[in-house]
Amino acid sequence: MLFFDLTPVDPAVDQISAFLERTLFKRVESIPLDQAYGRKLACDIIAPESVPNFEKSTVDGYAVKADDTVGASDTIPALLLLDGQIKMGEEVITPLISGRARKIPTGGMLPPGADAAVMIEHTERLGDDIFVSRSVAPGDNTIRVGEDITEGDIVLQKGTLLGAGQIGALATLSIEHVDVYRKPRFCILSTGDEIRPLGTPLKIGEVRDSNAYVLSSQIKALGGTVVFTSLVGDDPSALHDHVARGIEETDIVLVSGGSSVGEKDFTKATMLSFPESRLLFHGLKAKPGKPTLAATVSDTLLLGLPGHPASCQIIFQSLMFPAFRRLGLKTSGAAPIDAILSENCHGAPGRTTYQAVRLEKNDDGQVVCRPLRGQSGLVSLLAKADGYFVIPENEEGVYAGSLVSVQMMEG
Repeated sequence: MLFFDLTPVDPAVDQISAFLERTLFKRVESIPLDQAYGRKLACDIIAPESVPNFEKSTVDGYAVKADDTVGASDTIPALLLLDGQIKMGEEVITPLISGRARKIPTGGMLPPGADAAVMIEHTERLGDDIFVSRSVAPGDNTIRVGEDITEGDIVLQKGTLLGAGQIGALATLSIEHVDVYRKPRFCILSTGDEIRPLGTPLKIGEVRDSNAYVLSSQIKALGGTVVFTSLVGDDPSALHDHVARGIEETDIVLVSGGSSVGEKDFTKATMLSFPESRLLFHGLKAKPGKPTLAATVSDTLLLGLPGHPASCQIIFQSLMFPAFRRLGLKTSGAAPIDAILSENCHGAPGRTTYQAVRLEKNDDGQVVCRPLRGQSGLVSLLAKADGYFVIPENEEGVYAGSLVSVQMMEG
């Protein structure tokens, strides 16, 4: 069959993310907090205690009664009597009485009776006399009990992607284990009689399996895990067996190569040979990546990617990274970089064109992107490309000197 009914990239991402939203969040696991970075919470986190659990100062200075500083200024400072010193980490029991000030460090516990702290910069000490040159109001320079987190509050909501800040909050609450959704599981099937593993001498017409390594790197960047990889020759029975294993053991089966219209390209027929199989799309309005296909079997997504290395990398990034971000499984990547296009670039009529580029700086310090010319099968494009920019399907091309938005490569 030919590709008469091509699917635009954005609707393709919609279909992939809609399916994965129904399937990826069925399995939950409890993991130690130190392994939780980049994982998505599977339940609300309820604060088991208040933070802080004591009133404390946010400055180095003196704990005081605010009323004792009313009207204090540089010309008429308030005079208070030094009443000892508070140490970090100690519980303070002795109340502060009116007319006195107790030295306190940042984070130190306010004594009973104190309701504010004066910054040390606004004081001058002569012996046991403390001259305060700036008045404070009740609560100034302090944090009250539960002001940060109140016991019983929802600290983090189900679905939150855990970063350093969220993990810090959980550590503050002494939460040692968290329930998260299991990492998405992938398998990678590199197809073709000509594909050989690393370390194998090549005969004429053979190539090494670079796609498995490119895809594995991108999967790690997504926060997924690779369950297995396999080389599969041009054998429908062997491909069926490997895809069947992927359906059994993983959430997403990636098939590199074999999705075009050649006589040996039987990936689509294999994917649709399973009970409950459903074709999402076959053919993208994209260059490179026109032969890309996606299908589903039960709770597993099957994605047929181009065999050419550069096409495989760009199409996987343009489909899977946006889908994972919509699902809250991936944070936003590096912001696109605006760059001046160094030469004219033609688009593909009726298809979104992904143009690989290398970023440089001109003599004026401006960022320039230089298109990398060559077929999508050239492995050197992978090594040289910093990113790519998009020429929409309804545009014939972009002129040299235009400002384009370069999306950086991920993974």
